[in-house]
Amino acid sequence: MQKIINLSPWNFDKRIIILVELKSDDNLEEFDLSTSLFWVQESDLPRASRSEAVAQTIGNSIGTFLTWDDIDEIMYGKVMRIRVQAMENSMTYLGLPTIVGRSTTFVFQFVKERGWKKLKGWKEKFLSQAGRETLIKAVVQAILSYFMSCFKLLASVCNQIEALIAKVFWRGNVDEKKIHWIR
Repeated sequence: MQKIINLSPWNFDKRIIILVELKSDDNLEEFDLSTSLFWVQESDLPRASRSEAVAQTIGNSIGTFLTWDDIDEIMYGKVMRIRVQAMENSMTYLGLPTIVGRSTTFVFQFVKERGWKKLKGWKEKFLSQAGRETLIKAVVQAILSYFMSCFKLLASVCNQIEALIAKVFWRGNVDEKKIHWIR
């Protein structure tokens, strides 16, 4: 049994299974099952493709890249192992979260942050009202449309995003105090 636990996590039906040995006096609340360290094995890679840059790309697409190991080709074949730390709720695929739980307000705060980063990058530049409108329509709303095509965002998150867009559109700068009227 100890050998099985030491080789954890296991893969079954495309799901990762993490085995942890518990003693009778262990408190379940002390165990952190939100993160897991494991090796990913990439087979049949050409020798030229086995590099740290490729390992980082593969590892960061799964979780957080830690290290990599280029196994001897004579003994094991064309294999590269990548050490990855995967965290629950932080795994993304194409910029979208792979796991969405019941509390979606926290999960989709990154949508607001991503839109805000784009707006903040241009707030130092003095853009006209037409320039700000083009920025919002071409960049920020395109990012938000991508997320909204995959997930239904909460009304509160949409309202926060709309408030940020309105501040930048009407004020030009978030720090200024101006009124924007609603019809």
